[in-house]
Amino acid sequence: MGYHGMGLQRWITTMKPKKFLGKKSKTDGGGGGNINDRSAAEYYHLETRTLDNLKKKKYPREYKAKLRLELISENRGRYIMLVLSVVVAVLALWLLVGYLNYKLHWF
Repeated sequence: MGYHGMGLQRWITTMKPKKFLGKKSKTDGGGGGNINDRSAAEYYHLETRTLDNLKKKKYPREYKAKLRLELISENRGRYIMLVLSVVVAVLALWLLVGYLNYKLHWF
C-alpha cells in the first residue's frame, strides 16, 4: 500500500484511531459538565449578530451601478424562463385537451 509514491511508511501502519469521545474530538476540549449549569448561549458565547458594519460602509457609484446591472440581468433571465415555462405548459395542456377531445368526443 503506497501513498503517492512515498512507499509504505511506518507511521502510517502504527497510527491509532482517535477515541470516539476523547478530549480532542469535543469543541470545548472536554469538560461536558460545564454546560449543565449554564445556558447554551452563555456557554458558547452566542450573540445576535447585527449588520451595523455593512450599513456603515459606503460603496462607490460605479460599483452600485455594476451590481444593479447584474441584478437586472439575473431577474430578466428568470423572468424569461418563467414566461417560457408557462407558454410551454399552456401549449402542452391545449394539445392534451385537443387530443383527448378527438379521441373521447368531449365537445
